[in-house]
Amino acid sequence: MKPDPEDIPDVENFERFAVKRMADLAPNFDAPALSLVFNVVRLANRIVGDIESQVHSQAGWSWAGFRIMFVTFVFGELEPREISRLADVSRASVSSVLNTLERDNMVVRLRESHDRRLVTVRLTEQGEKDLLETFAAHNQREQDWSAALKTTEVEQLTSLVRKMLADGPVERGIGNTD
Repeated sequence: MKPDPEDIPDVENFERFAVKRMADLAPNFDAPALSLVFNVVRLANRIVGDIESQVHSQAGWSWAGFRIMFVTFVFGELEPREISRLADVSRASVSSVLNTLERDNMVVRLRESHDRRLVTVRLTEQGEKDLLETFAAHNQREQDWSAALKTTEVEQLTSLVRKMLADGPVERGIGNTD
């Protein structure tokens, strides 16, 4: 049965509605866990969407493009599989994004080892320049999002999220890029 449009809550009240509905249908469910994950995902999606639209699209790349460039910048030169692992992006996505970044002269792929099958990726001079310029705006948006919290709250939330990332369940294909 389709709900009456007037019975559908706004986005801000959806969580409360969902918790109530699930309590009616699945009485043994964990409401705090649902609320936590629901809100962490919602926050992450909003932050990614905001920074991508306000910063990265202006620079001509996607969120994934930024992450790949950032990881590469931090280490100077990496193999695609390491970029995939550190940026938490699938190998297929890394390959696709690298094609675009290489076309746009942001990265270069090198075959310098004795095993010509191994490729390393490095930012071009233009890629480093653009990344640094864009990172200033990126970090400002991070600061804008963090401003709702006190410094101690930022540190506490960061610690708790790191704990969930380290100790949460990981299944093949979820939470890893192998």
